[in-house]
Parts: sequence; C-alpha cells; structure tokens
Amino acid sequence: MFASASPDCWYFFYPDIMSGNQQFHMLSALAVILAAICFAIALLLLNRVQTEHPMIVARNVLIMASIQLVVFASITTPFTLDEVSSNAIGSIIYLGVMCAGVVYYLYMMSIKNAGAVFTSMTNYLVPAVGVFIAALITDDSIQTTTWVALVVILSALLIKQMVEKNEQ
Repeated sequence: MFASASPDCWYFFYPDIMSGNQQFHMLSALAVILAAICFAIALLLLNRVQTEHPMIVARNVLIMASIQLVVFASITTPFTLDEVSSNAIGSIIYLGVMCAGVVYYLYMMSIKNAGAVFTSMTNYLVPAVGVFIAALITDDSIQTTTWVALVVILSALLIKQMVEKNEQ
C-alpha cells in the first residue's frame, strides 16, 4: 500500500503511517502534493509581478480567488438565504479586509522586499506559531515531532540567509 508513494514524500506522512491506525489514504497524500505544487507555481507567478504595487497584486489575486470560490461553492453547495444579519455582513467584511486583505498585502510586500524564496520559507513559521499559541491557550503539550519540525524550519531559514550573505 505504501510502496507506491514517492520516497521523497515519506516525511509528510510519517506520523500518519506510524500511528498504526491503517488509515493512510493515497488521495489525501496526492492532494497535499498537488497543493504544494500549486503554491510553488503561485510563487513563481508572483515573482514576475514584483515591480507592481503590492496593493494592486493583492487586490487582483483576492478578486480572482473570490470569483473561483463563488463559482465552486455555487456548484457544490446548496444556497439558501433566509435572512441576512448586520452581524454576518460585518463578519464577512472583517474577514475579507483584515484576515485576507491586510495579510495578503503584507505577503506581497515581503515578496517585493525579500524575494519569493525567503517569503515562501517564512510561511513555514505560521503553523509553528499557531501551534505555540494553541498550546499556551489550551495547555496542551507539544509533541517531539513538532519541535523537530521547528528546528528544521529555523535551520532552513538560517542556511538560506547565510547563503545569501555569502553570495553578496
């Protein structure tokens, strides 16, 4: 069952495989790999528009993503609208402006100032920070694999910075 998975991808799915629950799904693994490929392609495309103002790029990306999501959601999900509350509209505006707009603008600024490679590497810190915040709030313990992942992430960022300094 696991023989068909690429050896390079084992570290993505190691915790699932070692859990012993025999619930490893190849389709899920392929979805993760496809998402990583799409992310890499997006970074390459965003690297081509580095000269554009980050606000314009962020606006265009978010509009195109919204159009795609609305089309996909209207096809796959039944839509019923009983009533619209001002609370719901305010929440949607807040999520769109603050949680997507501002963050995407900062992301574009980072690509423009530090480059696509560095920006993509710093994105790996987001889940680590989320894990630490969740552990602080819920008093959960952090697994050894999480600590190892954080060391790998920080090491990669450090090596990237050292290589860039040596090239200059």
